[in-house]
Amino acid sequence: MHQILALWCHPRSLSSAFERAMIERGDFHVCHEPFLYDYYVHRAKRQIPHFDIDPAHPVSYAEIKTGILRAAESRPVFIKDMSYYVLHELRRDAAFDALISDSFLIRDPARSIPSYYRLDAGVTSEEIGLTALQAHYQLSVERKSRRPFVFDAADLTADPVATMRGYCQAAGIEYLPESLHWAQRLPEEWKDVTGWHDAVLDSVGIRQSAPKAESEAQRLAGLQLAPQLAGYYAEHQPSYAAMRALRSLGD
Repeated sequence: MHQILALWCHPRSLSSAFERAMIERGDFHVCHEPFLYDYYVHRAKRQIPHFDIDPAHPVSYAEIKTGILRAAESRPVFIKDMSYYVLHELRRDAAFDALISDSFLIRDPARSIPSYYRLDAGVTSEEIGLTALQAHYQLSVERKSRRPFVFDAADLTADPVATMRGYCQAAGIEYLPESLHWAQRLPEEWKDVTGWHDAVLDSVGIRQSAPKAESEAQRLAGLQLAPQLAGYYAEHQPSYAAMRALRSLGD
């Protein structure tokens, strides 16, 4: 059995940019949100836009898990997925969970919530994803001997090289600087959900960008897009703050 790395995240956390770098490496079998099919198709929690269901994709937790394990028999596997899709199953499946090396990506919900809402006005509080992510981190710490690598989307944009180096060191894999640059093409892994990844599809790499100076009112302005968003922020901000305090990278 080869290594299984998982980047657990929440929607609109810049996780697809990180995943795109992992695809560019070429040495991992990359699974793009495999448990999305269990959440939205098998359990049919709700319908989401920009999702073209692949009838050949496994849909149940058991089927998806089997596919991941089968892939890991021949090469290392990298999974990018949302904790809220699958945390309830991982709690009950310690044997499979033990095979996974966890890492966690967070983003300020004042950024991620409006970004999600602009693509899907029906977003639920569960789909904001940060409370589940924090609970998943706690489960990982309780079960596994290593402290998971935690990083913020702001780390990735402020210093992509240092962030990727830190991740690779924590994961025990070689840092490949060329993975931070790519040609504009649609990865096969994203063919079902291209509408969610326009920005990354238009990019040619993870570029460093300095944070913009702004007031607190400006930072929270996007939450005014809909009345429910302020409530979502209030629910998930404490989890974000708790996870940010656990970041593996220094300021």
